[in-house]
Amino acid sequence: MPSPTIVHAVPGPDALARAIAMLPEDPAVPAVIRLAPGVYEEKVELCRANTTLEGHTAEDTIIRWGDGAREILEDGKKRGTFRTATLRTDGDRITLRRLTIENTASPREKAGQALALYADGDLFLCEDVTLTSFQDTLFTAPLPPKEVEKDGFKGPKQFAPRVPQRHLYRRCRISGDIDFIFGGADALFEECDIIAHDGREDRAEPFVAYCTAGSTPEGRPCGYVFHRCRFLNGGCPPRSVYLARPWREYAKAAFIDCWLGEHIRTEGFHDWGKPAFHELGCFAEYGSTGPGAEGERAPYAKRLTKEEADALLAEIRAMTDPIDTVRRREWRAALRAGIDEAALTAAVGRVRASAERAREEGSLCALCVYRWQSMVFVYCESVTDAPIELSLLEPLRPFLQLWPEEDGPVPFAPMYPIYWHHLPEGPRDWLKDRHAGKTRIGRIAFVKPEKLFSYTYWHQAIVREGVFKGDKYQFISLHENILFSYFEEPRLNVNITGSEEPSKVIEGWLAVDPESHFDREKAGGENFRVIPPLLIV
Repeated sequence: MPSPTIVHAVPGPDALARAIAMLPEDPAVPAVIRLAPGVYEEKVELCRANTTLEGHTAEDTIIRWGDGAREILEDGKKRGTFRTATLRTDGDRITLRRLTIENTASPREKAGQALALYADGDLFLCEDVTLTSFQDTLFTAPLPPKEVEKDGFKGPKQFAPRVPQRHLYRRCRISGDIDFIFGGADALFEECDIIAHDGREDRAEPFVAYCTAGSTPEGRPCGYVFHRCRFLNGGCPPRSVYLARPWREYAKAAFIDCWLGEHIRTEGFHDWGKPAFHELGCFAEYGSTGPGAEGERAPYAKRLTKEEADALLAEIRAMTDPIDTVRRREWRAALRAGIDEAALTAAVGRVRASAERAREEGSLCALCVYRWQSMVFVYCESVTDAPIELSLLEPLRPFLQLWPEEDGPVPFAPMYPIYWHHLPEGPRDWLKDRHAGKTRIGRIAFVKPEKLFSYTYWHQAIVREGVFKGDKYQFISLHENILFSYFEEPRLNVNITGSEEPSKVIEGWLAVDPESHFDREKAGGENFRVIPPLLIV
């Protein structure tokens, strides 16, 4: 693949339009537009495949416009929903990162529908992006086959073929009130915040809202899948917001391991007066928590089993991932008392043999296991969505205590990632700087319980800022009050954004006395204690 063309943009009149015009005509050449922090008051169309639009952070890089569907244009007709988008993308393999996209048209009863983002194109990827409007914030193409009202689809793709599409949204914040995520794409929303607001000026009437309105085409396998998302209340009355209603009868939406606020209605779903939907479409749920998870759901809603939820996640992930992305995970385990050390050593040898085969087959990049006293820590890099390391580590199970988990006791407890310097993409890019001379180091630290919030807050803030440099492979995760840090020496210092500007957030971290966060006595007099490896593959 040829090297990408990189174009920089700074806020100013038509800044994004001018940057897009500078991109190569050949869409086979990857292109990146990097936006400097600031507000871009501009209505934007990005109709070039294989293009990335990335900002500094979603907090400080904002694209803003304010078209509403009810606006009367020069021809005397209303603008209509599908000509309101602040940003419209149209092309395969378009990526958005670290931006806020706003449609400021309000109030809702006067402005009507107001798209922030019209996402059209296969293998669309949206990471760490904030989308804000009220009605119809995000449209995930394609359009349904037919309009219900004449010129209801008036806009750039009104007469275009309805092509199936796959979208992936990671760590995004999407807010609105009526059908604010809608359309026909098969789309995975992973670890996103979905925020319901009341966009009305006149609030005399009772409030009701809908998070999603799918129009999944007939025969498509997944529709919308929300995994580990938080459905948050932006000021709505209790029990006033539905998770989903069907824009068309074949709509599909599943909610897996999501947290639901008190604003979510007890029945969860609305059929929009479409009795055919009960047989043709599907609204499903598994593992919901929070006050909005309580009560009896609509009779047509499906309760997934764990096996069904896992299978759906595997299918949508296989469909929507644009590349074989390297995934990093860390785990914690505890050894049983009085184990046979020789038998443990033999078990580690069996793990090593399996891990080396997995690495040769291409599913595993690295597996490192470290031990300190009775504690065991695991660092893994794989190109599989499922945690392949758990099957590889199976020979260690007889030596481990079990952790209590919601689905039953497990030998390895997942650790929560809080700090890193680089976002891995494909294995080739990830592994190109790793060589045999590197030392792979594992360390642990004990955070004082009263300092856990402070430590986590500042390190996540450093990651979001993305400019502080550190080892490309460093990865710190948390379980209870124990940190496990993996890195490699000699270090290859990089940062997430590629910027050379100094970090402002690190100054805040240094100002709160980092040393005061650690229980040095438990770590043998150190902040982070290096611990010996059991296994390095």
